[in-house]
Amino acid sequence: MGTSINLPQAPLRHKVRIGAVKIAAILPVFPLLMFLACACAAPRTMAAEEAPEPSQLHAEILAATADLMQRMGANDLAGVAALYADDAVLFGPSGSTAAGREAIDDYWLGFGSGVAWELRTLSIEGRDRIAVQRGISVLTYERDGKERTSTVDFWLTWRKSPDGWRVAVDAYW
Repeated sequence: MGTSINLPQAPLRHKVRIGAVKIAAILPVFPLLMFLACACAAPRTMAAEEAPEPSQLHAEILAATADLMQRMGANDLAGVAALYADDAVLFGPSGSTAAGREAIDDYWLGFGSGVAWELRTLSIEGRDRIAVQRGISVLTYERDGKERTSTVDFWLTWRKSPDGWRVAVDAYW
């Protein structure tokens, strides 16, 4: 049976500080702020086919989420990282960040062996080419011969690209 621990900090190399105040204080709400900024922007004319129906958007995000979980279960950590945008930013606890393709790849490959990942979705909001998913993550992985489990709250901001939905911002705490 696994033990409950926090996710490792080692793969997260980039720490950001502004003066004496850690930017971590705003990180948990950063995806919400980004979503609200997009949602509250000046209205634009949009073709009816451009904005997916809420049920279609919900289904697409759940399918992308299932892909993340399946890749983790198959121990395809590079495949998990590939579902993040090249310019993605991952915000972890204590103000740790991983930004960009190389840092995201290093973060996911640093887990050792993927065992299982359950992303329990609590809400999905969005339109057009951006969506915000909030939920609970239960990540089980193996490192140094020990199975470890981490349960955290998460907030994913998804961006639709020509290759499908990709994680643009991942915040967990």
